[in-house]
Amino acid sequence: MKNLLYFLFPALLMAFVWQSCWKDDAPPFFEPTAEVSFSGRVTDAQGQPVTDAAVRAGGAFAKTDENGIFRLQAVRLPARDARLSVNKIGYFEFSRSYIVEEGATKLVEVQLVTRELVGTLNASAGGALTVPGGGKLDFPAGSVARPDGSVYNGTVRVFAHYIDPTSDNWYLQMPGDLRALNLVGEEVGLVTFGMMAVELESNAGEPLQVAAGQTVEIRMPVQTDQNSAAPETIPLWWYDTDRSRWIEEGSAQRQGNEYVGRVNHFTWWNCDFPGERIQLSGQVFLGDLDHPLSGVHVWVCPQDASIGWGCGHGETDMGGNFAGGAPLGIPLEIRIDIFSGPCAGQTLYSQSIGPFSADTDLGAIIIPGDQLQPFIVSGRVVDCSQQAVTSGYARISSNGLTGYAFTDNDGNFTHTFVCLPTPADVTVTAYNTALLLQSAPETFTNAVSPLATGNLETCNTLTEFIQYLLDGVSFVDADPAIEYWAPYTNIYGGQTPFFISFSNNAQTGDFPVLGFSVGQDSIGTPNITTTVTEFGNPGEHVIGSFNGTYQDIQGNNHTLSGSYKVLRQ
Repeated sequence: MKNLLYFLFPALLMAFVWQSCWKDDAPPFFEPTAEVSFSGRVTDAQGQPVTDAAVRAGGAFAKTDENGIFRLQAVRLPARDARLSVNKIGYFEFSRSYIVEEGATKLVEVQLVTRELVGTLNASAGGALTVPGGGKLDFPAGSVARPDGSVYNGTVRVFAHYIDPTSDNWYLQMPGDLRALNLVGEEVGLVTFGMMAVELESNAGEPLQVAAGQTVEIRMPVQTDQNSAAPETIPLWWYDTDRSRWIEEGSAQRQGNEYVGRVNHFTWWNCDFPGERIQLSGQVFLGDLDHPLSGVHVWVCPQDASIGWGCGHGETDMGGNFAGGAPLGIPLEIRIDIFSGPCAGQTLYSQSIGPFSADTDLGAIIIPGDQLQPFIVSGRVVDCSQQAVTSGYARISSNGLTGYAFTDNDGNFTHTFVCLPTPADVTVTAYNTALLLQSAPETFTNAVSPLATGNLETCNTLTEFIQYLLDGVSFVDADPAIEYWAPYTNIYGGQTPFFISFSNNAQTGDFPVLGFSVGQDSIGTPNITTTVTEFGNPGEHVIGSFNGTYQDIQGNNHTLSGSYKVLRQ
């Protein structure tokens, strides 16, 4: 589906974070905090789940499962800057700060963008590279250095990704929420005309940087839909992951259909125009005040698209809450839409609002229940002893739609499909993320709303594992990951420090293990052999065993044997 924002106001885009706001009566020297639990899903740019991604917020940590789902324990964070980060090898890091309130369960959707090698160049000679999808980089001779600042003269590998601000799902991929600090340290909201991530490294994987006193030319296209509103000069901003803010530094000049500027370091760079803004918040309900509506898309747009502001966008959380920035002092329109499924593109609510001169709570917005054909599924996730699973979720599928509902402190979950024909066949699978267990999928045939599944027992082991015997002691890792970069296969432990690497070119058979680590031991050339009995395509399993000996750095000898069954991504 085309990005709904593209249809509404394609000329300019402004992203806002939606969640409930902090209290206005806090003293100016006091930074409010809130206990918040993050849950959500991580996918790639094609919408496929990304497994084994590391997700962090404060001291809470989790990895995404086979569905790309994660759930973090509740932590206390700054209410205006509850920072979440997502990392996985082969992708650019994602990080963003959210506005949250006490006790919130913040639902987030993240699309990681691939850390794509766009080309190589000789540091001594420099050179120009084109970034797929838009953007160009031009390196002068001698413009690259090592992390310690010393001159680097070898091959430079350039990884980059350009985000087209008129493309689908750009707001799921970018870091931050377009809150920014200008040259004098004032916080402003940004209107984006495109952004690009760039990272440099040597052939050996050593990170590189722009040399002191040097700059690299960076070019970003002016999209056709932004052409009439694009200014001749625009500020450049780089993303500071520590502060979760875009920082103003330099500017770019318009040359035809491109913005051209120069930068002296690399991270994410953004061509953006700043503006004053206020905070808007509210809550969306279905039918009445007892049924908050989560997962619907909220848009706030200027009534006059020619004035230079774009639409703010976000999804409601589990409590139906939204909050975020909006332009100061101009008439606005709020729209609530469905993004996917049988009713994709349907507008549920539209209302003229504003202009606003201060932060505003819009209060409750009630969507008539008969407008959506809601189909409600509820149930309870339990363990084999019928005890509540509080760190779990349910995967609910019907008619090509899939929803995810997280459990509360009693193990209960509820999910509402919109526009789902009734009766319907509904399949529900429950997951215990703490113990890495799941229930058997249960299908309810010709079900009608509301559907109560009852207790779903999570007693089955997951379908992936690494198990091994080290010096006679048994270990099991139920959260493995695999990477295949022809001809090498790398298998990692997700719960225990375990790693093996071998060259098999996607073939079965016996292969020497080239790299290996377990616990604190890391040996470059162990005397270990792996036997691969099955090497499936992406989406299928890699199955094998390993056996041998190694000597640790203290000279102690160890024996190791085991097996693995890992799903290829």
